[in-house]
This record gives sequence, structure tokens and C-alpha cells, in this order.
Amino acid sequence: MTKAVVQKAVQPPVEASTGEVSRDIIFQMLGNERRRLTISYLKQIDGQSTVRDIAEHVAAWENGIETVEVTYKQRKRVYTSLYQSHLPKLAKAGLIDYNKDRGTVSLTDKISEVDIYLEMVDKNELTWGEFYLGLGGVFMALSIAVSTGVYPFSLIDSESYLFGMATVLLSAAGYQSLLNRRRRI
Repeated sequence: MTKAVVQKAVQPPVEASTGEVSRDIIFQMLGNERRRLTISYLKQIDGQSTVRDIAEHVAAWENGIETVEVTYKQRKRVYTSLYQSHLPKLAKAGLIDYNKDRGTVSLTDKISEVDIYLEMVDKNELTWGEFYLGLGGVFMALSIAVSTGVYPFSLIDSESYLFGMATVLLSAAGYQSLLNRRRRI
């Protein structure tokens, strides 16, 4: 092994100037589905768990079954890869604290740095971008109906509609902000 290769292999996972996890490291961590599912699970349960519980939930998600249906073999396969590979990599990147002896895992404050790259949305859910796009479409249609005097929209003055739309928009943005704050550690 050459000296250049050894130096590259031991580069720190954080950028020295900012103390933040580098974008390359974040992409490496999120490039594996088991690591993404591990982060997702930990975010859902307030950031702390055991390796066994993580393995059980990840195995269930990978197999499209409930956690009570996970077999020993399915859980063991996921547990082994988490224990030997994925959790040490996430810990080295500074995204989790991993106590191998106790089998415990917890998110670190650096996990918030991956949020910009990973929006956790179930298959059947809308992203916030899609939600706001739809809301904008509804507001545009409502504005056109009010401005052209289409019945029954002509019964209420335009200022009331503007107030109503602003209230809906502020409520949605406030709700999104609250959810995002809860996801942060």
C-alpha cells in the first residue's frame, strides 16, 4: 500500500475548517439503504435504540412485513451487517454514538446535517414540496374564481379569501416547522 492510499483512507470524517460532516461522507453514508433505514428508525424513536431493535425494524422494512413476523434468520442477517459494517461507519462519520459493548446506538447532533439530503417520506405520502405545489394550485384556482366573480365565490369579499389563504399557508408552514424541529436532535 502506498503512503498516499493510507493517508486517503484515514481522512477525518469532518471538515477541519467548519467541524461539519463533509458532503462526500454524507453521500457515502446515505448511499446504503440499511444505513438510511437505520437513521430513519432512530429519528422516529427519538434517537436511541439497541442494535437488536434496529435490526428487527430494518429487517421488517426490507422484507415488507411487520416486526413480529421477522424471522431469526432475517434479523440475524441485518444484525450482523449493522454490527460489523454499517454502525461503525455511521459512528466514524460522527452521525451516531455506537457503544459496541452495550449494543446501544444514539443519534448525535451532527445527524441534522443529513436532513437537507434526505427527506423521510413514506411511499404513499406527499413531500412538503408537492404539498405546497398543490396548495398553490388551489389558491390560484380560488383567486381566479374570486376575481372573475364565479358563484358562490362572489358572495364573499376578496379580502376574506386573502385572509383565509394566508391563515392556511401560515398554519401549514408552522406545522411543517414543528415537525422538522421534532426530527432534529
